[in-house]
Amino acid sequence: MSQELRDAHGRFLQGNQFSRKTPEEMDILVENYCAHRALGLDKESFTECDYRTIEKNATDLQTEKIREANAKGWAVWENILRLVTLGQNVRLPDGTTIIAADCNPTLLIFTIKSKMRSVYGEKVEQAIKVEEPDTIDYSKLSDGALQEIINASGKG
Repeated sequence: MSQELRDAHGRFLQGNQFSRKTPEEMDILVENYCAHRALGLDKESFTECDYRTIEKNATDLQTEKIREANAKGWAVWENILRLVTLGQNVRLPDGTTIIAADCNPTLLIFTIKSKMRSVYGEKVEQAIKVEEPDTIDYSKLSDGALQEIINASGKG
């Protein structure tokens, strides 16, 4: 791989063509990504490429496939949460089984908060925007009002 296509940190430079995928390669990448997401795995742990590359370059049909895979992955975690909470064992899509009696509730809570952030994640307080006071148009004040402001500021 040619080093002139990368910066000093090894990242691709803008405008590179090396990382471009053909439509056929992109189809395979999207299918692999969808399989990964449908198992309930995080997009950040997909190793074939950065998930942002896939989501940015996906066609409308591929975007819909990704949405469906994300929904299947969400259902995996909802099912785990529901069944373990009810004391039932859960068989995962990869064939492993979660034994409800052996499940650590604290670990399950933290895992669910991680996997289902938008519903169960920690709520971050929204920043409070402080509005700047309106500026005073001093040209519209009378001489008396201006003198009062000067006197109040202690500069008069």
